[in-house]
Amino acid sequence: MNPLDYILLGIMLLFLLWGAKKGFLQAVGSIIGLVVATIVAGQFYEWLANFLGGSNLSVFIAFIILFSIVLKVVGLVFWGMGKVFQLISIVPFLQTFDRMFGAVLGLVSGILSLAVIVYFVNKFPFNDWVIDQLKDSVVAPVLLMVSYIFLPLLPEALKKVKSII
Repeated sequence: MNPLDYILLGIMLLFLLWGAKKGFLQAVGSIIGLVVATIVAGQFYEWLANFLGGSNLSVFIAFIILFSIVLKVVGLVFWGMGKVFQLISIVPFLQTFDRMFGAVLGLVSGILSLAVIVYFVNKFPFNDWVIDQLKDSVVAPVLLMVSYIFLPLLPEALKKVKSII
């Protein structure tokens, strides 16, 4: 395992802990946000990338910016719904199940988020260190396989770009 693998696993652990802390409803919102963010960023990243300069790094940054903004907006909607749910979570064991299912969905959300990012970095390499880390990674190829769930959501032009893994 290389440094990138440890970084990716650490991020997955953070998503799991976040899901346990925030609960099931916000974790569901995160996954829905992930799908919506992938669709929106996949449709509009080229416009923003051209505005930022058009290099591979610009493409990566454009996708991440759009992806993050949409994910945050959807997350805020579900955060509000979660606050309403907290009012009724005084029922015994309801909060425990909320946190357990939240942890599981938080981990799933982390894996899916990283899968999309690894897919995009793989398609648009911008740094030799990152390229080397991706080639030698144990975790990145698994995330890349998971990313194929999102291929139907991305534009055809992005799918045809040559990858390095």
